[in-house]
Amino acid sequence: MASPEALVHGLRMEKPTFRQRYLYCRFDMAALSEDTLRNLEELAIEHGDYLMAGHLFTEETLTWV
Repeated sequence: MASPEALVHGLRMEKPTFRQRYLYCRFDMAALSEDTLRNLEELAIEHGDYLMAGHLFTEETLTWV
């Protein structure tokens, strides 16, 4: 997600499947107010999704050999 607005727009759309999604937020989540972040998390939870900080998408946390 490039912006909080894009995230809200996406979460308000009907979800076509029951698959769980990890939504990586490329914006600064810490810059959002607590209420705004809580509301975004509630929307994600309603869909069975998770909000993730964008830097987690690019970090290598586990390597299988």
